Amino acid sequence: MHDLATGEDSFRQATVDHPDAAAAFNNLAQVLAERGKLDEALPAAERAVSLGGPLLVTTQATLAEIRSKASPEK
Repeated sequence: MHDLATGEDSFRQATVDHPDAAAAFNNLAQVLAERGKLDEALPAAERAVSLGGPLLVTTQATLAEIRSKASPEK
């Protein structure tokens, strides 16, 4: 079983320690989304995308997934 609360805490700290690390923001966004905290996941995912870098395709996919969960089609 995943300990999502611990993961959330760890990735939050990683974003503080490494504010230019897209991976830290992307991983935080994924954990927040898994915990149902979409309102917090969205800005983290947007930050990951804005940082660019070699993980851009991955961060864009995470952002798209979170946006689709936050605004499901009717």
